[in-house]
Amino acid sequence: MNYPYGKEILIVGASSGIGKEAVTLFAEAGYTVWAVSRSMQHTLGKTVSTCPMDVTEEVSVTAALDWIHQNGGDPGILLYCAGIGIAGSVEDTPIDAVKRQMETNYYGFLRVLPHVMPSMREEKNGLVLAVSSVAGLVSLPFQSQYAAGKYALEATVQALRNEAKPYGIKAALIEPGDTRTGFTAYRKMEIPEGSVYTEACEKAVAQMAKDEQNGKSPATAAKVALNLAGKKNPPQHNVVGTDYRLLALGIKLLPAALVEKVMGMLYCK
Repeated sequence: MNYPYGKEILIVGASSGIGKEAVTLFAEAGYTVWAVSRSMQHTLGKTVSTCPMDVTEEVSVTAALDWIHQNGGDPGILLYCAGIGIAGSVEDTPIDAVKRQMETNYYGFLRVLPHVMPSMREEKNGLVLAVSSVAGLVSLPFQSQYAAGKYALEATVQALRNEAKPYGIKAALIEPGDTRTGFTAYRKMEIPEGSVYTEACEKAVAQMAKDEQNGKSPATAAKVALNLAGKKNPPQHNVVGTDYRLLALGIKLLPAALVEKVMGMLYCK
């Protein structure tokens, strides 16, 4: 195992799904893991230490990073896994729901980043990994706002790669497809009463839920993160699984009208 960015990692959104699997994998690989999420408590361990962090609150983010630094932590790798899901139409998804999702899925990443970048710059070495999604490459019907947050994450990491390069900091995206996590059960339907889209949205989300629960283990994406942590020059896009890599290639090469038709056939039956 190579450790080009050192042997400390901060995993945000570590209490479930991909983040939880990553905690185990990185610890087993010899890393010191600082694991944070809203539900965690302050614990110091030999390999894994935990701390509460609500990425929607600057005070909470600052307090968590201060606690980590006070206890000798100086992570050279950030793995951002925090995320929530909503479903609804473009037309009538409530703005408050969109803002709530963006606070976790996108703004949370922006809140954490300034707390880890300075020490990475000082060391002229560091790695930023953000869990995006295939939804950051193509937007699904009734998942537009979730996709919008992932598109924003994709654009930010793309720019960050060039901005941080002079300081020895690398950045990369991890793009899972359907994955078996608690995300499915916690996805919130944001359909106003009387919406003309209610039936179509419910059918689309039911299909998505079925696909997710028949999807890949979250450990698959966590293994991609571990692999990237050993690369001196990680690629920008890292789609999880051969099947989804082929899908991503199709999205890139096929005519937009054909991609749109396929998405409609899958989720707007």
